[in-house]
Amino acid sequence: MPVKFPLDMILEEGREFETGKREALVIRKIGTNASPETSPAWLEIDKKPVGKIVQALWPINKVNTLFWDLLDLENLFYVVPPETSIAVKGPAGCEIRIVGEILKLAPGEAVPGDLLARFDAQPKHYKTFLFGNLDWSAGRTFAVNEEVEVLSYTPKTIEKVLVYGPVMAKLQGWTRAMHQVALRFYVENAPLDILLEKTRWGGIDIYNTPYPPTEDTEHNGFILPKGYIEVLGDRTLSVRLRNISGAAISIPAAAGNGPYVCFGIEYQVTS
Repeated sequence: MPVKFPLDMILEEGREFETGKREALVIRKIGTNASPETSPAWLEIDKKPVGKIVQALWPINKVNTLFWDLLDLENLFYVVPPETSIAVKGPAGCEIRIVGEILKLAPGEAVPGDLLARFDAQPKHYKTFLFGNLDWSAGRTFAVNEEVEVLSYTPKTIEKVLVYGPVMAKLQGWTRAMHQVALRFYVENAPLDILLEKTRWGGIDIYNTPYPPTEDTEHNGFILPKGYIEVLGDRTLSVRLRNISGAAISIPAAAGNGPYVCFGIEYQVTS
């Protein structure tokens, strides 16, 4: 059995590291300082990329302006076998914190088979995120009961996506309040909250999906449990915001104003 020692390091973009002849890494949690959501960071292990991450969902440290924890990779942990490269890719100066175990192997000892199997699978099966936004910087009126699509995503035929983990949604340029705007998920244009389709309460109130949770908003962000949303290949996930306030919402002209959504997913190449 390999001897284990705790791993907790911050790796920076622009440098490549390599494990020793009798050393392996098992990475169980990660976080980053990469920002904004259009400029993610990711690990490249043995020159093969794995899931992209961003600070807004999974920061390096939980602070008063970012109440999210590290991304727990659970059964989709990353493995770096002996004499294997690992590097951070992404915007200049970005960093990724890696937490897990260092495995020290005895002379002639091999990495356990289950870890090698995960190493082989990790470039095609990992946790990552989806992000979408609409540009309302010129100003816009969000009409009563209007629904706008903020993100559309269609996995390829050989892909599958599970939506779960942290979910954030906001309407930039608007004062956050309860009972005003709802977040809705559709698959193949069918709303997943279909029983509430014609009520003003359909969807998830975005007051409960702080972007991100902070000391001054909600300390607890919205976590979507695993098992609710599965998107198979060639099927389309649509994420929308709906005005449920009973009145028009006026968004003033300003850079960056408009709807935003960002949430965790599990991505898998199925064949």
